[in-house]
Amino acid sequence: SGLVFQSYYVGNGQYAASKVNTGPVLIDNNTITSTDNTAMYLLYDDSAYVMYNSAELDIGSLTVTNNTVSGGYYGVYMELNNFGEDMHGNAKATIGSAVISDNSVEAPQQALYFYYEYVGYEMNDFSSITMSPWSVSNNTLSSSSSTALDLYYYEYEVASYLYDDSSAVLPDWLISTNKIDTGGTNTGISYYSYSNPDDNDHRSTAHFGRFRIDNNIFNEDKDEGMDRAVWIYIEDVIEGGYGSSTFSHGDISITNNEIYNTTDTAIDIEYDELGYEFDNNGTVSMGNVTIADNLIDTANNGISTYYRDLDSEASGTLTLGTLRISGNTLSDITDTGIEFYISATLSSDTAALKIGQTSISGNTVTATASPAPESSGIKISSRIAEGVVFAAPEISSNTVTGFSTGMAFTGLQEAVISCNTLESNSDSGLFFASDGTYTAVSNTLLANGLGLKGDALATATVTAVNNWWGDAAGPVACASCNKIDAGGATVTFDPWLFDLPGSRCNSFPWTMFIPAMTGMNL
Repeated sequence: SGLVFQSYYVGNGQYAASKVNTGPVLIDNNTITSTDNTAMYLLYDDSAYVMYNSAELDIGSLTVTNNTVSGGYYGVYMELNNFGEDMHGNAKATIGSAVISDNSVEAPQQALYFYYEYVGYEMNDFSSITMSPWSVSNNTLSSSSSTALDLYYYEYEVASYLYDDSSAVLPDWLISTNKIDTGGTNTGISYYSYSNPDDNDHRSTAHFGRFRIDNNIFNEDKDEGMDRAVWIYIEDVIEGGYGSSTFSHGDISITNNEIYNTTDTAIDIEYDELGYEFDNNGTVSMGNVTIADNLIDTANNGISTYYRDLDSEASGTLTLGTLRISGNTLSDITDTGIEFYISATLSSDTAALKIGQTSISGNTVTATASPAPESSGIKISSRIAEGVVFAAPEISSNTVTGFSTGMAFTGLQEAVISCNTLESNSDSGLFFASDGTYTAVSNTLLANGLGLKGDALATATVTAVNNWWGDAAGPVACASCNKIDAGGATVTFDPWLFDLPGSRCNSFPWTMFIPAMTGMNL
């Protein structure tokens, strides 16, 4: 390696109210090159390890700035290993902020890699670990064959096996104003956590900080592209939550980024098996998710949020915050512009599962000249079991153009669809394949194959009144407009609008107009 900083055995075996404080570390204005391995290796190992009897450790801040780094394998590799392990007896450890800023880092594998293993692990008896925010800003990060920025919480070993009122608080992550590029089908920013926390018990608490990705530029030269710009994957939370243990995750926000030429999905957030193997009355609380004001230019899929196999068992409680996707501009999309999928169930009559409001609003979504045959501008699918608290999604003020289907709803039981413009979608503007109940009001449907379509096997009930169908005569009697093929659904479209919604979409409730015809149901 070109530069190595290793902090070994700091606070190892502390006891009897002893206190250790380390000062700040600054790595500034260097040119660091390694042709065969890691250019910069930063390691905190076996620190805050086997502490007890009210011992305290305070690790100072780390700043890495104004460096030019080129690695033969990794660029900057920062590892926390055995940090905050086997603490008990009211022992406390804190670690200061980390600032990675104004660097140029390139490497074949990860340009910037953060790896956590045995962090906040096997703690008990009122012990605690607390980490300050970590930020990555104003860097140029480039990887030729892997991930530009990779954050990996190793499985089963982060904030796990906490007992007896112990607590672990991991840092907020603030990633902003970076230029990020990868070669081929790789990922710009990846955050991966599997089975963390694991087997926590007896009023213990674990918190993963908020995750903010703001104002970054991905693949600025618009070359062959990357697989994903942002990929967040969180699985099996909490695996084994017992005895009033709690876990919380801070808000996730992805805002104001520019993303060019992604071959798979530009922004991909996946939750898988949250509320996994609860027992007693464990609690999991996930923060709000916001994806807003991003520019996505050329992608197979634009924004994907998959919440798979959510569950709550025994007397556990799983709560998810709101999901807001708003103000994004997506262009040249081949398959799906914005997709939200959720499946949720309850495995116990005494468990609780609550999912916050979903809103998709103010987005402009445009297909490529030759989209996929089954493409959708906005797609929502769900499988929600009885007893799960799930508010009706709100889809409003979006403009969707050039797909096979403008908006598609599958399995969803209810939604409010308002003030959207659906234009030149070859099959249909609105498509329903469920037995749910929908309200579609003050939308504009122009030059679509059909204005509204129901699947032949669907039994949805759609209140589609006060929409503009492209003709004052409405969606049936006009010679050329966006007609309705209800399939197995029941659609009420009378009254309709005689003109574009205009100011009617500025406030609620919408104005009801005298119908052109009466009794028009399909």
